[in-house]
Parts: sequence; structure tokens; C-alpha cells
Amino acid sequence: MAARFPSWGRTRPYSFVVKHGFVIAAGAATLLVGIVGCSSQNSSSPGGSQAPGPKASGQETSTSTLPPVSPVQPNQARVTFGTNDAGPFTGVGCETKDGLTTINIEGHLHTTIELTDGDAPAVKSVNIGEIGSDGPALAYVEGVSGTPVVATRDGKNYTVTGSGMGSNSASTEPPVDTPFDVAVTCP
Repeated sequence: MAARFPSWGRTRPYSFVVKHGFVIAAGAATLLVGIVGCSSQNSSSPGGSQAPGPKASGQETSTSTLPPVSPVQPNQARVTFGTNDAGPFTGVGCETKDGLTTINIEGHLHTTIELTDGDAPAVKSVNIGEIGSDGPALAYVEGVSGTPVVATRDGKNYTVTGSGMGSNSASTEPPVDTPFDVAVTCP
């Protein structure tokens, strides 16, 4: 099956439409979470950030950053954000194209990281979990999120640390600035 794009004057395969439509939808959802999270500051937490996660009534969550993540074995990953551990993971896929590396970590909470190729990569986006789902989720988009994320690379080992807009769907609170750490080794 093929879709016709009149402005292009040629036919594109159906998979092209599905692939790029998903990327556009994911980008729009990430942008929306960033905008909603930035515009919905909780006045009861002045200037601070709190990590989403299950809380007992009246109990505060920790505002400390997560400990640094150490490298993992090839084709393995470790992802933590707020009070959540995103594992276990079933696979890691890494693809470099046009100067960008996309890392997909499959598992309980799917994680996607997009960063520049090179020894000192710049992080373009991080998505942990599925925004709008019943589980916890986090999104970071360069230029939209407040604090830059730091990435290091040593061969096929990547470490990505920073904060993004995180939420726990079990909570009725809006997304908040949430620390995260990712360690992944590409196959």
C-alpha cells in the first residue's frame, strides 16, 4: 500500500508515512509535556524539584539527585528516574545516521535517547516510559527543558545524566523536574 503526497508529486511507501507520523506524534507529545510541566509550577515547593513516585499521604519524596550510573555489559542498560527503576530490559538497539545516534532500550519502560555522534555527545531528547500511559514517564527535549543533560561516551558505553519532566500516572500532580540516569552499552 502506498500513500500519495500531492505536493511531492510522487508516491511514498506506507511505512514511510507510519514511521514519520509516529516521530512527529512523539515529538509533539514530548513538547506538550514540557510546556504543561513548565507552566504548572507547584507553589508549595518553592524553587525545588521533587521526584515523582508513589507517596504516602503527607510524605515528601527526596529532592536529591541520583547516584552516578556505572557502565553496564554489552547489550545491557540501567535506567533510573525519580524513585523509579525502569528495568528489566530485554534489548538495546543503537543506530547512527546523519550525525545523530538513536539508542532504543526495550523493556518494562521503553527508553529512547537521541544524541549527537562523537566522543562528547550533546543530548537532543530522552523519553522514558510512555507519556499518557498508566505508568511513570519522563521526557527531556533540548531547548525546551530547563537544564541541559550531560552525556559521556567511551566507545560503545554511554552515560546520560540530567533531569526532565517526569510524572507518575498514579499521582494527580502535574509533571515535575525529575533527575534521571541512564547507562547503556550498545551491541
